[in-house]
Amino acid sequence: MDFTTLQKSLSGTIGKLDDMTLDSAMDVKDTIADLNVEQLEQGRTVENKPIRPEYQSERYATYKKAIGAKPRKFTPDLKVSGDFHSSIHAKRYNRLIETDSNDWKAQKLIEKYPNIMGLTKKNQAELNQEILPKLTKRIQDDLLSS
Repeated sequence: MDFTTLQKSLSGTIGKLDDMTLDSAMDVKDTIADLNVEQLEQGRTVENKPIRPEYQSERYATYKKAIGAKPRKFTPDLKVSGDFHSSIHAKRYNRLIETDSNDWKAQKLIEKYPNIMGLTKKNQAELNQEILPKLTKRIQDDLLSS
């Protein structure tokens, strides 16, 4: 491939980079959901702060710890039966990837506990390590097919 052809190929690939990145992220959509669930199990928001408001009942907070809740007492993990956590998934909306839940109580929980859907900066960095090889392969394949 001569330099002019390479330059044209690179220009075409650069124009597709946003979509390639989003496609690569969707290749690991289960990891995105798992990382979000892990945050919730730790009682953490997207900003890596404790989920608020806290449980108001001493009895319920004690019950949650007794059934294995990981966060400190009174910090919600939004898990009792596991339906909310197990229905969390990543989906693509145009130029964004969001986490959401199909559970019937999801909207109510998201309204009551802001910033619970999405990833902390630490988890975003971890996710990037999983996305990068997939993106690199897409770029390489695109350049080689030009």
